Amino acid sequence: MSTQKPHVIILGAGLAGLSAAKYLRDHGIRFTILEARDRVGGRVHTETFEAEQPLTVEMGAEWVGEHHTRIKELCKTYKLELRNHELGMDLYYKHRRYKHGSWHFSQAWRERMKRRLDKMGNMFDRQILQYDSVSIWQYLSQNHFPLRDLEIFDLIESTNYGESTRFVSTAMYFFDQLRAKSSQSIDHLSIVGGNNLLPLALAKDLGHEHVHLNTEVESVTQDEQLPLPHIQVQTKPGKIYQGTHVICTLPAHAVSHVRWNPKLPTAQTTALTSLAYARITKTHTLFPRRFWNSDLFSVLTDQLPHWIYHSSQHQGLPGKRSNQPGVMSSYNTGDKAFAFSRLSNQEKEMTMLQILSKFFTIADTPLETKSYYWGDDKYTRGAYALYDSGDMERHRELIRAPHLAVRFAGEHTAETQGFMEGAVESGYREARTILKLTSF
Repeated sequence: MSTQKPHVIILGAGLAGLSAAKYLRDHGIRFTILEARDRVGGRVHTETFEAEQPLTVEMGAEWVGEHHTRIKELCKTYKLELRNHELGMDLYYKHRRYKHGSWHFSQAWRERMKRRLDKMGNMFDRQILQYDSVSIWQYLSQNHFPLRDLEIFDLIESTNYGESTRFVSTAMYFFDQLRAKSSQSIDHLSIVGGNNLLPLALAKDLGHEHVHLNTEVESVTQDEQLPLPHIQVQTKPGKIYQGTHVICTLPAHAVSHVRWNPKLPTAQTTALTSLAYARITKTHTLFPRRFWNSDLFSVLTDQLPHWIYHSSQHQGLPGKRSNQPGVMSSYNTGDKAFAFSRLSNQEKEMTMLQILSKFFTIADTPLETKSYYWGDDKYTRGAYALYDSGDMERHRELIRAPHLAVRFAGEHTAETQGFMEGAVESGYREARTILKLTSF
Protein backbone atom coordinates (compact mmCIF):
# COMPACT_ATOMS: atom_id res chain seq x y z
CA MET A 1 0.00 0.00 0.00
CA SER A 2 1.26 3.49 -0.86
CA THR A 3 2.37 5.70 2.03
CA GLN A 4 1.74 8.81 -0.06
CA LYS A 5 -0.77 11.09 1.63
CA PRO A 6 -3.30 13.18 -0.28
CA HIS A 7 -2.54 16.86 -0.77
CA VAL A 8 -5.26 18.93 -2.42
CA ILE A 9 -4.47 22.11 -4.34
CA ILE A 10 -7.46 24.44 -4.33
CA LEU A 11 -7.77 27.03 -7.06
CA GLY A 12 -9.54 30.12 -5.75
CA ALA A 13 -9.99 31.62 -2.26
CA GLY A 14 -13.65 32.51 -2.56
CA LEU A 15 -16.19 30.83 -0.32
CA ALA A 16 -16.15 27.63 -2.40
CA GLY A 17 -12.39 27.23 -2.06
CA LEU A 18 -12.22 28.26 1.59
CA SER A 19 -15.09 25.98 2.62
CA ALA A 20 -13.55 23.05 0.71
CA ALA A 21 -10.29 23.69 2.57
CA LYS A 22 -12.07 23.77 5.92
CA TYR A 23 -13.76 20.44 5.22
CA LEU A 24 -10.46 18.85 4.18
CA ARG A 25 -8.59 20.33 7.17
CA ASP A 26 -11.28 19.08 9.56
CA HIS A 27 -10.80 15.57 8.13
CA GLY A 28 -7.00 15.58 8.26
CA ILE A 29 -6.22 16.20 4.58
CA ARG A 30 -3.51 18.67 3.58
CA PHE A 31 -4.38 21.54 1.26
CA THR A 32 -2.91 24.60 -0.43
CA ILE A 33 -5.06 27.47 -1.74
CA LEU A 34 -3.96 29.55 -4.74
CA GLU A 35 -5.72 32.88 -5.33
CA ALA A 36 -5.08 35.35 -8.16
CA ARG A 37 -6.53 38.38 -6.35
CA ASP A 38 -4.82 40.29 -3.55
CA ARG A 39 -7.62 39.35 -1.13
CA VAL A 40 -9.78 36.38 -0.16
CA GLY A 41 -13.53 36.28 -0.77
CA GLY A 42 -13.81 36.40 -4.55
CA ARG A 43 -17.24 37.81 -5.34
CA VAL A 44 -17.86 38.49 -1.65
CA HIS A 45 -16.39 41.99 -1.41
CA THR A 46 -17.26 44.56 1.25
CA GLU A 47 -16.20 48.20 1.19
CA THR A 48 -16.57 50.88 3.89
CA PHE A 49 -17.63 54.53 3.90
CA GLU A 50 -15.82 56.40 6.67
CA ALA A 51 -18.74 58.44 8.04
CA GLU A 52 -19.53 59.42 11.67
CA GLN A 53 -19.92 55.70 12.14
CA PRO A 54 -18.30 53.46 9.46
CA LEU A 55 -20.94 52.15 7.03
CA THR A 56 -20.28 48.92 5.13
CA VAL A 57 -21.64 48.20 1.65
CA GLU A 58 -21.50 45.05 -0.46
CA MET A 59 -19.96 45.36 -3.91
CA GLY A 60 -20.72 41.69 -4.50
CA ALA A 61 -22.85 39.04 -2.77
CA GLU A 62 -25.25 40.66 -0.33
CA TRP A 63 -28.12 38.45 0.86
CA VAL A 64 -28.31 35.27 2.93
CA GLY A 65 -31.51 33.22 2.84
CA GLU A 66 -33.34 31.82 5.84
CA HIS A 67 -32.74 28.32 4.42
CA HIS A 68 -29.01 28.85 3.77
CA THR A 69 -28.02 26.47 6.54
CA ARG A 70 -24.33 26.13 5.63
CA ILE A 71 -23.70 29.88 5.70
CA LYS A 72 -25.64 30.20 8.96
CA GLU A 73 -23.64 27.36 10.52
CA LEU A 74 -20.34 28.97 9.48
CA CYS A 75 -21.49 32.29 10.94
CA LYS A 76 -22.27 30.48 14.19
CA THR A 77 -18.84 28.82 14.17
CA TYR A 78 -17.04 32.14 13.74
CA LYS A 79 -19.41 34.10 15.99
CA LEU A 80 -20.67 36.34 13.18
CA GLU A 81 -24.08 37.89 13.63
CA LEU A 82 -26.72 37.86 10.92
CA ARG A 83 -29.15 40.77 10.78
CA ASN A 84 -32.43 41.41 9.01
CA HIS A 85 -31.89 43.13 5.65
CA GLU A 86 -35.50 42.93 4.48
CA LEU A 87 -36.84 45.84 2.43
CA GLY A 88 -40.18 47.09 1.20
CA MET A 89 -40.60 47.85 -2.48
CA ASP A 90 -42.09 50.99 -3.99
CA LEU A 91 -42.59 51.06 -7.74
CA TYR A 92 -41.89 53.74 -10.33
CA TYR A 93 -43.41 52.47 -13.59
CA LYS A 94 -44.33 54.41 -16.71
CA HIS A 95 -43.69 57.71 -14.91
CA ARG A 96 -46.08 56.92 -12.07
CA ARG A 97 -45.11 56.20 -8.48
CA TYR A 98 -46.68 53.52 -6.31
CA LYS A 99 -45.96 53.13 -2.61
CA HIS A 100 -45.15 49.74 -1.14
CA GLY A 101 -48.37 47.79 -0.62
CA SER A 102 -50.37 49.87 -3.12
CA TRP A 103 -49.37 47.92 -6.23
CA HIS A 104 -49.99 44.27 -7.03
CA PHE A 105 -49.98 41.78 -9.84
CA SER A 106 -53.42 41.42 -11.41
CA GLN A 107 -55.79 38.69 -10.28
CA ALA A 108 -55.50 37.06 -13.71
CA TRP A 109 -51.71 36.88 -13.29
CA ARG A 110 -51.91 35.45 -9.78
CA GLU A 111 -54.44 32.79 -10.76
CA ARG A 112 -52.54 31.72 -13.87
CA MET A 113 -49.19 31.63 -12.08
CA LYS A 114 -50.67 29.51 -9.27
CA ARG A 115 -52.05 27.04 -11.80
CA ARG A 116 -48.65 26.79 -13.52
CA LEU A 117 -46.81 26.28 -10.22
CA ASP A 118 -49.30 23.62 -9.12
CA LYS A 119 -48.86 21.88 -12.47
CA MET A 120 -45.06 21.96 -12.25
CA GLY A 121 -45.19 20.78 -8.64
CA ASN A 122 -46.86 17.57 -9.77
CA MET A 123 -44.21 16.84 -12.41
CA PHE A 124 -40.96 14.92 -12.22
CA ASP A 125 -37.75 16.92 -12.80
CA ARG A 126 -37.30 15.32 -16.21
CA GLN A 127 -40.75 16.54 -17.24
CA ILE A 128 -40.00 20.10 -16.10
CA LEU A 129 -36.76 20.04 -18.10
CA GLN A 130 -38.78 19.85 -21.32
CA TYR A 131 -39.34 23.60 -20.76
CA ASP A 132 -35.61 24.31 -20.60
CA SER A 133 -35.35 25.45 -24.22
CA VAL A 134 -37.80 28.35 -23.87
CA SER A 135 -37.29 31.48 -21.75
CA ILE A 136 -39.74 32.24 -18.94
CA TRP A 137 -40.62 35.51 -20.71
CA GLN A 138 -41.54 33.62 -23.89
CA TYR A 139 -43.44 30.98 -21.95
CA LEU A 140 -45.58 33.50 -20.05
CA SER A 141 -46.10 35.67 -23.11
CA GLN A 142 -47.19 32.70 -25.22
CA ASN A 143 -49.64 31.74 -22.48
CA HIS A 144 -51.22 35.23 -22.61
CA PHE A 145 -50.12 36.56 -19.24
CA PRO A 146 -50.99 40.31 -19.02
CA LEU A 147 -48.27 42.54 -20.50
CA ARG A 148 -48.17 45.06 -17.60
CA ASP A 149 -47.65 42.22 -15.14
CA LEU A 150 -45.06 40.63 -17.40
CA GLU A 151 -43.03 43.85 -17.59
CA ILE A 152 -43.05 44.30 -13.80
CA PHE A 153 -42.24 40.60 -13.37
CA ASP A 154 -39.22 41.10 -15.63
CA LEU A 155 -38.02 44.08 -13.56
CA ILE A 156 -38.26 42.06 -10.35
CA GLU A 157 -36.83 38.77 -11.56
CA SER A 158 -33.98 40.38 -13.47
CA THR A 159 -32.65 41.58 -10.10
CA ASN A 160 -32.64 37.92 -9.01
CA TYR A 161 -31.12 36.43 -12.16
CA GLY A 162 -28.94 39.34 -13.22
CA GLU A 163 -30.36 39.47 -16.75
CA SER A 164 -33.74 39.90 -18.42
CA THR A 165 -36.17 37.00 -18.08
CA ARG A 166 -35.89 36.76 -21.87
CA PHE A 167 -32.67 34.83 -21.14
CA VAL A 168 -33.83 32.76 -18.15
CA SER A 169 -34.86 29.17 -18.75
CA THR A 170 -38.48 28.36 -17.89
CA ALA A 171 -37.30 25.14 -16.26
CA MET A 172 -34.79 27.01 -14.09
CA TYR A 173 -37.40 29.56 -13.03
CA PHE A 174 -39.92 26.92 -11.96
CA PHE A 175 -37.27 24.80 -10.23
CA ASP A 176 -36.28 27.89 -8.22
CA GLN A 177 -39.90 28.70 -7.37
CA LEU A 178 -40.67 25.16 -6.25
CA ARG A 179 -37.48 25.03 -4.15
CA ALA A 180 -38.35 28.37 -2.51
CA LYS A 181 -41.92 27.22 -1.89
CA SER A 182 -40.81 23.99 -0.22
CA SER A 183 -38.31 25.76 2.05
CA GLN A 184 -40.40 28.90 2.66
CA SER A 185 -37.27 30.74 1.55
CA ILE A 186 -36.82 34.45 2.23
CA ASP A 187 -33.46 35.94 1.26
CA HIS A 188 -33.19 38.94 3.59
CA LEU A 189 -30.23 38.47 5.93
CA SER A 190 -26.70 39.89 5.86
CA ILE A 191 -23.65 39.68 8.13
CA VAL A 192 -23.17 42.47 10.66
CA GLY A 193 -19.95 44.32 9.83
CA GLY A 194 -19.89 43.11 6.22
CA ASN A 195 -20.16 39.78 4.43
CA ASN A 196 -16.39 39.70 3.87
CA LEU A 197 -15.97 38.91 7.58
CA LEU A 198 -16.85 35.30 6.73
CA PRO A 199 -14.07 34.63 4.18
CA LEU A 200 -11.65 36.56 6.39
CA ALA A 201 -12.57 34.37 9.37
CA LEU A 202 -12.20 31.21 7.29
CA ALA A 203 -8.77 32.27 6.00
CA LYS A 204 -7.56 33.12 9.51
CA ASP A 205 -8.81 29.79 10.85
CA LEU A 206 -7.18 27.82 8.02
CA GLY A 207 -3.89 29.67 8.45
CA HIS A 208 -2.70 32.42 6.14
CA GLU A 209 0.41 30.36 5.34
CA HIS A 210 -1.85 27.98 3.39
CA VAL A 211 -3.52 30.75 1.34
CA HIS A 212 -1.30 32.18 -1.40
CA LEU A 213 -2.59 35.51 -2.75
CA ASN A 214 -1.49 37.21 -5.99
CA THR A 215 -0.93 33.71 -7.38
CA GLU A 216 -2.61 33.26 -10.74
CA VAL A 217 -2.72 29.71 -12.11
CA GLU A 218 -1.23 29.24 -15.57
CA SER A 219 -1.38 25.46 -16.12
CA VAL A 220 -2.45 22.19 -14.50
CA THR A 221 -0.66 18.97 -15.48
CA GLN A 222 -1.72 15.62 -14.09
CA ASP A 223 -0.42 12.06 -14.20
CA GLU A 224 -2.62 9.22 -12.99
CA GLN A 225 -0.08 6.40 -13.40
CA LEU A 226 0.91 6.41 -9.71
CA PRO A 227 -0.88 4.85 -6.69
CA LEU A 228 -2.22 8.35 -6.07
CA PRO A 229 -2.51 10.90 -8.88
CA HIS A 230 0.29 13.43 -9.27
CA ILE A 231 -0.58 16.99 -10.23
CA GLN A 232 1.62 19.99 -10.98
CA VAL A 233 0.10 23.46 -10.88
CA GLN A 234 2.24 26.18 -12.42
CA THR A 235 1.51 29.80 -11.54
CA LYS A 236 2.28 33.03 -13.37
CA PRO A 237 4.83 34.05 -10.73
CA GLY A 238 6.65 30.92 -11.98
CA LYS A 239 6.29 28.74 -8.90
CA ILE A 240 5.13 25.12 -9.19
CA TYR A 241 2.85 23.51 -6.59
CA GLN A 242 2.52 19.72 -6.41
CA GLY A 243 -0.33 17.63 -5.04
CA THR A 244 -2.53 14.60 -5.57
CA HIS A 245 -5.84 16.31 -6.36
CA VAL A 246 -7.17 19.69 -7.43
CA ILE A 247 -10.43 21.39 -6.54
CA CYS A 248 -10.97 24.12 -9.12
CA THR A 249 -13.41 26.74 -7.84
CA LEU A 250 -12.61 29.28 -10.55
CA PRO A 251 -15.50 30.85 -12.50
CA ALA A 252 -15.94 29.58 -16.05
CA HIS A 253 -14.09 32.51 -17.65
CA ALA A 254 -10.99 31.86 -15.55
CA VAL A 255 -11.14 28.08 -16.10
CA SER A 256 -10.97 28.64 -19.85
CA HIS A 257 -7.70 30.58 -19.43
CA VAL A 258 -5.90 27.74 -17.63
CA ARG A 259 -3.82 25.33 -19.75
CA TRP A 260 -4.99 21.82 -18.91
CA ASN A 261 -2.77 18.83 -19.62
CA PRO A 262 -4.40 16.54 -20.58
CA LYS A 263 -6.92 18.92 -22.14
CA LEU A 264 -10.47 19.12 -20.84
CA PRO A 265 -12.98 17.12 -22.93
CA THR A 266 -14.34 19.12 -25.86
CA ALA A 267 -17.92 18.94 -24.56
CA GLN A 268 -16.87 20.28 -21.15
CA THR A 269 -14.86 23.10 -22.72
CA THR A 270 -17.84 24.05 -24.88
CA ALA A 271 -20.14 24.08 -21.85
CA LEU A 272 -17.74 26.28 -19.87
CA THR A 273 -17.10 28.79 -22.65
CA SER A 274 -20.81 29.11 -23.45
CA LEU A 275 -21.87 29.71 -19.83
CA ALA A 276 -23.09 33.28 -19.44
CA TYR A 277 -22.51 35.37 -16.34
CA ALA A 278 -24.92 38.05 -15.15
CA ARG A 279 -24.03 41.66 -15.91
CA ILE A 280 -24.53 43.57 -12.66
CA THR A 281 -23.47 47.04 -11.55
CA LYS A 282 -23.72 47.90 -7.87
CA THR A 283 -23.45 51.59 -6.97
CA HIS A 284 -23.46 52.95 -3.42
CA THR A 285 -23.90 56.66 -2.69
CA LEU A 286 -23.27 58.23 0.72
CA PHE A 287 -25.56 61.11 1.76
CA PRO A 288 -25.07 63.40 4.80
CA ARG A 289 -28.64 62.68 6.01
CA ARG A 290 -31.13 59.85 5.56
CA PHE A 291 -33.85 61.86 3.83
CA TRP A 292 -35.77 58.68 2.96
CA ASN A 293 -36.88 58.31 6.61
CA SER A 294 -37.73 54.58 6.45
CA ASP A 295 -35.08 51.89 6.98
CA LEU A 296 -37.16 49.65 4.68
CA PHE A 297 -37.16 51.93 1.64
CA SER A 298 -36.47 50.60 -1.85
CA VAL A 299 -37.94 51.41 -5.25
CA LEU A 300 -38.11 49.28 -8.37
CA THR A 301 -38.08 51.32 -11.56
CA ASP A 302 -38.24 50.89 -15.32
CA GLN A 303 -35.61 53.65 -15.61
CA LEU A 304 -31.83 53.24 -15.80
CA PRO A 305 -31.16 52.93 -12.03
CA HIS A 306 -33.41 49.81 -12.08
CA TRP A 307 -33.58 49.14 -8.32
CA ILE A 308 -32.63 51.67 -5.63
CA TYR A 309 -32.49 50.54 -2.01
CA HIS A 310 -31.33 51.60 1.44
CA SER A 311 -28.13 49.63 2.08
CA SER A 312 -27.04 51.20 5.40
CA GLN A 313 -30.08 49.65 7.06
CA HIS A 314 -29.51 48.98 10.80
CA GLN A 315 -26.11 50.70 10.64
CA GLY A 316 -25.00 53.97 12.15
CA LEU A 317 -25.59 55.62 15.52
CA PRO A 318 -28.66 54.37 17.40
CA GLY A 319 -31.19 57.04 18.27
CA LYS A 320 -30.16 59.52 15.57
CA ARG A 321 -32.45 57.95 12.93
CA SER A 322 -32.50 60.16 9.82
CA ASN A 323 -30.13 62.84 11.11
CA GLN A 324 -26.94 60.97 10.23
CA PRO A 325 -25.13 59.79 7.09
CA GLY A 326 -26.70 56.93 5.16
CA VAL A 327 -26.26 55.04 1.90
CA MET A 328 -28.61 54.65 -1.04
CA SER A 329 -27.64 52.00 -3.56
CA SER A 330 -28.49 51.20 -7.15
CA TYR A 331 -28.58 47.65 -8.51
CA ASN A 332 -28.62 47.38 -12.30
CA THR A 333 -28.68 44.23 -14.40
CA GLY A 334 -28.24 43.28 -18.04
CA ASP A 335 -28.06 46.08 -20.60
CA LYS A 336 -28.86 48.63 -17.90
CA ALA A 337 -25.85 47.47 -15.89
CA PHE A 338 -23.51 48.01 -18.82
CA ALA A 339 -24.99 51.42 -19.69
CA PHE A 340 -24.94 52.58 -16.05
CA SER A 341 -21.34 51.44 -15.61
CA ARG A 342 -20.23 53.78 -18.39
CA LEU A 343 -21.53 56.87 -16.57
CA SER A 344 -19.30 58.94 -14.31
CA ASN A 345 -20.05 58.74 -10.58
CA GLN A 346 -21.62 62.20 -10.78
CA GLU A 347 -23.89 61.07 -13.62
CA LYS A 348 -24.85 57.97 -11.65
CA GLU A 349 -25.78 60.15 -8.67
CA MET A 350 -27.92 62.38 -10.89
CA THR A 351 -29.87 59.49 -12.40
CA MET A 352 -30.55 58.06 -8.93
CA LEU A 353 -31.64 61.47 -7.63
CA GLN A 354 -34.04 61.90 -10.55
CA ILE A 355 -35.95 58.84 -9.32
CA LEU A 356 -35.62 59.57 -5.60
CA SER A 357 -36.91 63.12 -6.12
CA LYS A 358 -40.24 61.61 -7.21
CA PHE A 359 -40.64 60.30 -3.66
CA PHE A 360 -38.76 62.76 -1.42
CA THR A 361 -37.69 66.38 -1.10
CA ILE A 362 -33.90 66.23 -1.38
CA ALA A 363 -31.74 69.09 -0.16
CA ASP A 364 -28.52 67.15 0.34
CA THR A 365 -25.60 66.72 -2.03
CA PRO A 366 -24.02 63.25 -2.22
CA LEU A 367 -20.73 62.95 -0.34
CA GLU A 368 -19.15 59.96 -2.08
CA THR A 369 -20.00 57.15 -4.50
CA LYS A 370 -18.51 53.67 -4.90
CA SER A 371 -19.45 51.60 -7.96
CA TYR A 372 -18.44 48.29 -9.50
CA TYR A 373 -19.46 46.61 -12.76
CA TRP A 374 -18.87 42.86 -12.56
CA GLY A 375 -18.89 42.55 -16.34
CA ASP A 376 -15.46 44.24 -16.31
CA ASP A 377 -14.02 41.94 -13.66
CA LYS A 378 -10.81 40.39 -14.97
CA TYR A 379 -11.49 36.95 -13.52
CA THR A 380 -15.26 36.51 -13.74
CA ARG A 381 -16.54 38.78 -16.55
CA GLY A 382 -19.82 38.83 -14.65
CA ALA A 383 -21.40 38.48 -11.23
CA TYR A 384 -22.77 34.93 -11.11
CA ALA A 385 -23.59 32.21 -13.60
CA LEU A 386 -26.78 32.36 -15.65
CA TYR A 387 -27.92 29.23 -17.45
CA ASP A 388 -29.51 30.50 -20.65
CA SER A 389 -32.54 28.81 -22.20
CA GLY A 390 -31.48 25.28 -23.14
CA ASP A 391 -28.20 25.34 -21.19
CA MET A 392 -29.42 23.90 -17.91
CA GLU A 393 -30.11 20.41 -19.23
CA ARG A 394 -27.21 20.31 -21.70
CA HIS A 395 -24.39 21.88 -19.74
CA ARG A 396 -24.83 21.79 -15.97
CA GLU A 397 -23.60 18.23 -15.42
CA LEU A 398 -20.78 18.68 -17.94
CA ILE A 399 -19.50 21.78 -16.17
CA ARG A 400 -19.10 20.04 -12.82
CA ALA A 401 -17.89 16.69 -14.19
CA PRO A 402 -14.46 15.67 -12.82
CA HIS A 403 -11.45 15.66 -15.14
CA LEU A 404 -9.23 12.82 -13.92
CA ALA A 405 -8.07 14.05 -10.46
CA VAL A 406 -9.47 17.56 -10.90
CA ARG A 407 -12.85 18.34 -9.30
CA PHE A 408 -14.90 21.42 -10.13
CA ALA A 409 -16.75 23.58 -7.59
CA GLY A 410 -18.09 27.14 -7.40
CA GLU A 411 -21.58 28.64 -7.31
CA HIS A 412 -22.04 27.84 -11.02
CA THR A 413 -21.91 24.11 -10.18
CA ALA A 414 -24.29 24.26 -7.20
CA GLU A 415 -27.97 23.56 -6.69
CA THR A 416 -28.29 26.83 -4.72
CA GLN A 417 -26.71 28.61 -7.67
CA GLY A 418 -25.99 32.34 -7.53
CA PHE A 419 -25.74 32.53 -3.73
CA MET A 420 -22.95 32.33 -1.15
CA GLU A 421 -24.71 29.21 0.10
CA GLY A 422 -24.21 27.58 -3.30
CA ALA A 423 -20.48 28.30 -3.22
CA VAL A 424 -20.13 26.63 0.19
CA GLU A 425 -22.38 23.75 -0.87
CA SER A 426 -20.14 23.05 -3.87
CA GLY A 427 -16.91 23.28 -1.86
CA TYR A 428 -18.18 20.77 0.69
CA ARG A 429 -19.44 18.48 -2.11
CA GLU A 430 -16.07 18.15 -3.83
CA ALA A 431 -14.06 17.96 -0.60
CA ARG A 432 -16.35 15.18 0.61
CA THR A 433 -15.82 13.29 -2.67
CA ILE A 434 -12.03 13.52 -2.36
CA LEU A 435 -12.25 12.26 1.22
CA LYS A 436 -14.12 9.18 -0.03
CA LEU A 437 -11.65 8.63 -2.88
CA THR A 438 -8.63 8.77 -0.57
CA SER A 439 -9.99 6.65 2.30
CA PHE A 440 -8.06 3.42 1.80
